[in-house]
Amino acid sequence: PWKPYYVGPKDVPPFDSRFKAHAHARISQCCESFMAGYDYAVLNNVYLYRLGFLDKSQLPNTKLIEDDTSLLLFQQFQEDLLKRYSNTTRRC
Repeated sequence: PWKPYYVGPKDVPPFDSRFKAHAHARISQCCESFMAGYDYAVLNNVYLYRLGFLDKSQLPNTKLIEDDTSLLLFQQFQEDLLKRYSNTTRRC
């Protein structure tokens, strides 16, 4: 399986730890970066790979929490972003 990744500068807004293991974990940082004024460029035919092999015991549990708590966390996050970036017209 593959997952989309992005590369950003050192000053990109940090990952919000409220979302650890929640369904909105990945989108939250992208959303805040967008509202902070960052733009994205999609690169085609670029791949990142890992040398060596992992067995299943080395893989992290990728099951994400998708429940009412996750939705409430994201709604609160969106409200926080509107306050933090009140001078932008961008919305997430």
